[in-house]
Amino acid sequence: RETLRVAAWGSSGLGIDSPAGMGKPWLCYAYPQGLKWRNPDPKGRPRFMWLTGKATAPWRMEWASNPDVHTVYVTEGESDCLALIAAGVEADGTAACVASPGTSFPRAWAPLFKGKRVVLCFDTDNAGRVATATVAAILKNHAAEILTWKGTAKHV
Repeated sequence: RETLRVAAWGSSGLGIDSPAGMGKPWLCYAYPQGLKWRNPDPKGRPRFMWLTGKATAPWRMEWASNPDVHTVYVTEGESDCLALIAAGVEADGTAACVASPGTSFPRAWAPLFKGKRVVLCFDTDNAGRVATATVAAILKNHAAEILTWKGTAKHV
């Protein structure tokens, strides 16, 4: 939460005006083909809203396509991705964090991970466990290695 506050709702100006009548500015995640708003109120509804477009690839996938990047951390949402970045996961330039917009992960995205070591960082609730298994199966014939994050990286 602190990372989000500093990144978007502090003085950095990454937040944008909220939809009419919904209070303080929402964080805006820019995708190549869309803009997604995140409600700053953790109990507020809707939690997310697409301003325009949609996700045609994981958020920040352009970072993972760098040839120096060998490990890609895939999170269940952009906020978790920001938390890993803030924790220094990308610090040495050989890893990148990308976000699936929730637990959805289309099969068409699998080739984007060709030859990469992938660490799946989905939530530990039931939806996250199902998504981990589903995404691992989708990436099976594309990624060089698939691990899950449970405090440390473990083989799927």
